[in-house]
Amino acid sequence: MLFRSRVGEPSRFQFDEVYHVRTATEFLQDWRYGEPHAIYEYTHPHLAKYAIAVGIELLGAPTVDATTQYHAPIGAIAARGASGAKPGRIWIATPSGIDVLDSETRTLIGTLAAPHVVAIAVDRTGRLWAGTADGTIYRADADLADAGSGAPLSETHMQLSGVHALAVAQDDALLLLAGDRVVRIQGGTITHSATVDGAEDLVVVATGGTERVVVSGRAGLTAMNATALDQPIISAMRGGAGALAAVTWFDSPRIYAAGVDQVVVYESRGVGSLSEVGRTSIPSATQIVANDATRFVHVVAPGPDRGPLSVWSVEPNGNAQIGRAHV
Repeated sequence: MLFRSRVGEPSRFQFDEVYHVRTATEFLQDWRYGEPHAIYEYTHPHLAKYAIAVGIELLGAPTVDATTQYHAPIGAIAARGASGAKPGRIWIATPSGIDVLDSETRTLIGTLAAPHVVAIAVDRTGRLWAGTADGTIYRADADLADAGSGAPLSETHMQLSGVHALAVAQDDALLLLAGDRVVRIQGGTITHSATVDGAEDLVVVATGGTERVVVSGRAGLTAMNATALDQPIISAMRGGAGALAAVTWFDSPRIYAAGVDQVVVYESRGVGSLSEVGRTSIPSATQIVANDATRFVHVVAPGPDRGPLSVWSVEPNGNAQIGRAHV
């Protein structure tokens, strides 16, 4: 019984564990995949780090335990982990509505009347925002979003087309991509817009009290002021950038950007250019997910040598790959 007690605590690295686990994953990337990684921690003998790497390999490496065929085509997915008394939720958009699932049991709780949604975001208060390709914006307050039934959703029709991604700013403004346009909506009105060639995805990050929206496109990443959508600064990526994910686990927010042959990691340290802080050789990624519960980054991409679709798991301190699970 003692062995099974509180096995989930602590849920993240403590003190200098970050250096030892990071280095263990850097060894593991070389051992498992034959891809050497620079070793970060040299001041202590490596035996304990070898043991950590072996433990990850035997007990902690990510695996796919089960798969299922969902009952309908999926337009978008969003999730929120359990926090205190608030249970975790998964929202899955289908042609007929947004299914609300319990994140632990995967049981269906209810369905929100929001058909044909292609993008979903959850804001800091727990409200759910969703958009359709033709510019219909839905909003569900936190209780409704969790219950999956009850009062009708707030619904606004915008004169937009080609909507495919959205995010929510701290002042409750909605930022979305409509074709190559970046659009800011507040109070049901478009207040600002900008153009990014080949816009694919966007995230909103805050640095020193200032929010920026980062958009991927043909040139790479374009960072701009999230209020006026001005002061654009481009961080070039060969072949352009696709899927994005933002993490807030460090002193400054980081952005993971999918490139043609690798995932590039940038840090937003202010209003200037994004600073590249890492890379990991994962080509042709189609989705990147930051797991706040484990503080690992998961990348959906073809397997090695363009093999079957896989979920790649990345330790974010050194950006070493610790697992490639075939789906």
